[in-house]
Amino acid sequence: MKLQISLRRSEDGGYIAFVDNVSGCVTQAETKQELFTQLNDALYTYFEIPKNYQPYMPKLLR
Repeated sequence: MKLQISLRRSEDGGYIAFVDNVSGCVTQAETKQELFTQLNDALYTYFEIPKNYQPYMPKLLR
């Protein structure tokens, strides 16, 4: 599955990421770098990947 992601500026100055082909998967952050970290976390949470497996998985986004 390829992820389709839309990035937008939020009204308060940060960023919002929407995973267009994963219903309800949205996150936000103050910086772009933090946004990619938050997006990885949102996807791990959405797909219910256990925390003990996450260190062995490649980052979904960088």
